[in-house]
Amino acid sequence: MKKWSVIDSAAIAAITFAMSFSACAQPSETRDTASHEIRFIEVEANVSLEVLDWGGAGPALVLLTGIGATAHAYDQFAPELAKDFHVYGLTRRGFGPSSKPDTGYGIHNLAKDVEKIIQALNLRRPLVVGHSIAGQELDVLGAEYSDGIAGLVYLDAAFDYTNKDSDEYTQLLAAVTPQSDKPKEKPSSYLALSPTQKIGYVSRREKPDYAAIKTPTLAIVAVPRDPAGLFENYDSSDKDTRAKMDRIFALDVERVRRQEKEFTDGVKGSKAIEIVGARHDVFRSNEAQVIEAIVAFAKSNPL
Repeated sequence: MKKWSVIDSAAIAAITFAMSFSACAQPSETRDTASHEIRFIEVEANVSLEVLDWGGAGPALVLLTGIGATAHAYDQFAPELAKDFHVYGLTRRGFGPSSKPDTGYGIHNLAKDVEKIIQALNLRRPLVVGHSIAGQELDVLGAEYSDGIAGLVYLDAAFDYTNKDSDEYTQLLAAVTPQSDKPKEKPSSYLALSPTQKIGYVSRREKPDYAAIKTPTLAIVAVPRDPAGLFENYDSSDKDTRAKMDRIFALDVERVRRQEKEFTDGVKGSKAIEIVGARHDVFRSNEAQVIEAIVAFAKSNPL
């Protein structure tokens, strides 16, 4: 049977540990042509993070990336936001030019890194916007550092990674996606894991405490439109494979909306906006809609 590949693996597997690493990864970053300042700020002894400053005359806004990406993932998006905000972005520990220590990849420590950057920049109650895995950092910031933050915006990031897929979903996905023949090597210890793996290891064990979030919150949710938007070669004449893809699509939409409901039910006063047909990197696929939503959210919750 022909192998099929997922166009946007995040859209159908962002909530599972097995797929979360590829799901949360950003597309390849292009050559840096953006107008910004770059500095490095120490968050603990021998650990410094890359911080970008795109400028802007409005209230402060801090961008957090998906896993594996640097702040340069926002080089096209941030200048548009800078028309309404003073925009900053940071590259978390373990990635890009930021320090790569062996430890410190737990969600609470990563959130503390963000808080230290906010303090070092002397930002007064910024809006913090995060994509994908950054939602976990937002969860902690909204619960533990809410006094210093004006609001949180989740860019397809309101996930509970401890939720598990059904056996049906897992089996169907395995049947229509390429399987590597290369045996998987098991790391010798936690310290032997890559930064991406360390974050993922913690993510699937750390259930978010939505009720503890005390900050005004907006979740922008990417909802797949149809199976053709998830899979390459969906127009194949292989009816059995297409039937599996149709079922995966239906299960995925159910899951996206279930996660959305869990989030909005759990976070008091939160709001969700669905963008049907958006990709996981919704700030790229639907830039204008995302910016409009962020600006409206900021106006309703003065920074």
